[in-house]
Order: sequence, then C-alpha cells, then structure tokens
Amino acid sequence: MIGGFIGEGAQFPAVGISFGLETIFDAIKILRPEVDSQKSVATVYVAPISSPQMQEAIKVSDTLRQLDISVDVDYLGRKLGKNLEYASSYNIPWVIIIGEDEVKEGKLMLRDMKTGEQNKKTLEEIVQLLKK
Repeated sequence: MIGGFIGEGAQFPAVGISFGLETIFDAIKILRPEVDSQKSVATVYVAPISSPQMQEAIKVSDTLRQLDISVDVDYLGRKLGKNLEYASSYNIPWVIIIGEDEVKEGKLMLRDMKTGEQNKKTLEEIVQLLKK
C-alpha cells in the first residue's frame, strides 16, 4: 500500500492500527458526560422573523461575537417555531428573536430556553445578562 502511494511499486513492511470513531465517542461520553449534553457551542441563537430583519440579526450577532459570546444565526429563513425547535434540540440556552416591532422599538426579544420566559431588552441589557 505504501509503495502504491510513493509510486515506485516497491514493497514496504508496515504495521498499522486504527481506533473506531464510535469507540472514541463512547469513551468521551463516559469520561466527559457534559460534552454529550452540549450539542452546540453557541450560547445564543439569533432568529430573524423575516428577511427584512436579517440585516439587524447580522449586526446583533457581529456585536455579540466581538464580545466573545458564541452565536448561531438562522440564515435559512425558517419560521419562529422551527427556530425554537432547532435551538432546543442543540441545547442553546438563549434565543434572540428579531421582528419588525423589535427593530422599531430598538429592543430585542430574549427567550430563556430553559424556562420559556421571554422579555424585550436592549442589546446592552442582553450582553450584561449573558456575561454573568
């Protein structure tokens, strides 16, 4: 096999080893169970209600990333229910919902995915909450 890669066709004695990925994943689950429950590195999921709010969603996510807050954004234009399902399935703790009313008011809807509570807050208030 090595000779085939080198191109000379010569024979090279060799010994190899391989670990199956599933075995490695099982070991990680046993040794670090918190890794299995954390399906996403994102702390916040930004969900624009419709395409006109996408620009605001990008602006908000850029600001949060500059403050070292990990963010995921819906670029697919999914409906709010699907976005909330996505965030829940990936154990993302916070969702920022950006709709037409939020843009007009200069506030964002922040939803706590553990409790289901949601409140309108300024970006500064959200940053203070997430930095705690």
